[in-house]
Order: sequence, then C-alpha cells, then structure tokens
Amino acid sequence: MVADYTPPLFSASSLHTGPWPVLEVAGEIDLATAPQLQDHLIEVIDGHDRSADLILDMTKVEFCDASGLRVLVRAHRWTQQRGGRLLLICPEGPLLRILRITTLTNLLSVHPTMEHALADEYGCGRSPAARSAVG
Repeated sequence: MVADYTPPLFSASSLHTGPWPVLEVAGEIDLATAPQLQDHLIEVIDGHDRSADLILDMTKVEFCDASGLRVLVRAHRWTQQRGGRLLLICPEGPLLRILRITTLTNLLSVHPTMEHALADEYGCGRSPAARSAVG
C-alpha cells in the first residue's frame, strides 16, 4: 500500500503597519514551500516604493528547515542591498531555538513581538528589548 502524500500547509499574506510592509507567514517552511516564501518576499520587497524595509511575522510558523533558513538569509541580504532592513517576528518556541542554534540571531534582527519590532529605532536592527528576548 502506498501512503498518501499531503503537502505541507503554508500560507503568506501581506499588509502594512504604518510605513512598514508586513508579510505574515503560517504553517511549514521546507523544501516544498521555501520557494513560495521566497516568491512572496520578492513580491513584497519589489512592490514597496521606499527602501526595502520589511517585517516578516513568523509567529504562526510551525516548522522551518534549512531551505527556509536559507530564504531568510537571502531576504536579509536583499533588504540590505536596497538600503532597508528585515525585522523578523519570532516568539519563544522551536523556530527561535533553531535560529539560536544556527547563530542566525546574530545576523537577523529578531524580535519577540510586533510591538518590539515597531519600537526598533536602532541602525543595527536590534532594540535592547529584542536583544534580551533573543539572547
């Protein structure tokens, strides 16, 4: 008997919070869905008429493998190349643990809540509250 394959659940939607475009992502980011995330990120970054500032809200992401992490690093580079910043919303949980283990918290601007990200006024992209939250 052949097992039925169910593709991972993934969704992304964009909105604006003040001047910041926000991409909300939910579900699983893996080899099958990472290209969809990349396409959404490119669309939001290219569609924004200011610098490439972007908030990526990953509070509803249940799983992220190396292919998803690679897309996050690319998005960070794309925003920097266009003079912007990528702020990542990632509360305590498995995804933040992966970001810590891979030391991506040293590269990416990670915030525990949208409020922390919006309060971020520092050029380095890490407010004191966010630094203490991501360790």
